[in-house]
Amino acid sequence: MIQFFYGDGKGKSTALLGGAVRMAGSGGKVLYVQFFKNNDSSEVIMLKNMENVTYLPQDVLYTMAFDNKEMEEQMKKIKEGYNKKIEEVYELQNKNSYDMIVLDEVVYAYENVFAKDKFIKFLEKNRDKTEIVISGHAYDGKLGGIADYISKVVKEKHPFDLGVDARRGIEY
Repeated sequence: MIQFFYGDGKGKSTALLGGAVRMAGSGGKVLYVQFFKNNDSSEVIMLKNMENVTYLPQDVLYTMAFDNKEMEEQMKKIKEGYNKKIEEVYELQNKNSYDMIVLDEVVYAYENVFAKDKFIKFLEKNRDKTEIVISGHAYDGKLGGIADYISKVVKEKHPFDLGVDARRGIEY
């Protein structure tokens, strides 16, 4: 089945992590990939050391771009790196047949980087044998149309709006 978490609220990645821990704890094999994150979130330490979890680190790190040229260069690197990463996911699933695949913050990459049809075919091909959990800020109708679970996480209040920086162990 496919689970789709989206929205601007805090808790999407936390929900994905909880599902991965539950699956791994039950003896299931988990493949965990984060997009648009920098391999420095606190959960990465745990994911790398958990039995039954394969964590794929990002080769291309996402940073804030401040001008158009810098943004174009970064997007080129992101497209190359993230296309390689999703191809690695496809290969690993074909070889290992995971019980759960977590693709954290994959929606933006799906919308702007990947070959959409190939990604949808991958989801549809694997949904009956693997729990696939995806997340992102935006809702995508195609992804929503094939998802079995859809959860919208809505921000009503967040310290970031008051200028509070992200806190290690809480937001990352």
